[in-house]
Amino acid sequence: MMSVLPVFSVVVSFLLSLLFLLTFWRKDKKYKFLPPGPAPLPLLGTPKYIGDRAACKYFPELSRKYGPVFTVWKLNEPIVVICGYEAVKDALLQHAEEFSNRPFFPVIHAYSKGYCFPSIDGERWRQLRRFTMSSLRNVGMGKSSMERQVLEESKYLIKAVTQMGGERPPLGSPGYSL
Repeated sequence: MMSVLPVFSVVVSFLLSLLFLLTFWRKDKKYKFLPPGPAPLPLLGTPKYIGDRAACKYFPELSRKYGPVFTVWKLNEPIVVICGYEAVKDALLQHAEEFSNRPFFPVIHAYSKGYCFPSIDGERWRQLRRFTMSSLRNVGMGKSSMERQVLEESKYLIKAVTQMGGERPPLGSPGYSL
């Protein structure tokens, strides 16, 4: 009787683990609208296709197999990849609203209360972008007068650095900050 209990607990643990993995492995209903792509591994996604060199190495191959728009998985997060000039042009020009979302970063969102560029999306993003662009235009961005001012200021900066012999100014001097 004593030897049956450890075997039973191992079997139950194995079955619960299998059930847990199968729950994550199956395609969730909210992801059924995603484009096709390689099947993800439970909890890992498609690690072969994610990384620094994955785009150059694997994305053209996946594009030939699944079409110019396909899905790869980073852990449990789907990443929709648009591969090819015509597909990117179509997505950004014809379907700009659908492709304008930004990823959600919980830490940045909590820290900035949703007002930081990486954490805003949707209508708030459009309002902030509109405000930023109009503010920059008001101070002269994109005008030739602004270019003259920047060139003049850069001459003063070059002169100041030359006078100091390339050394950094002492701490506490006017205009110096770390």
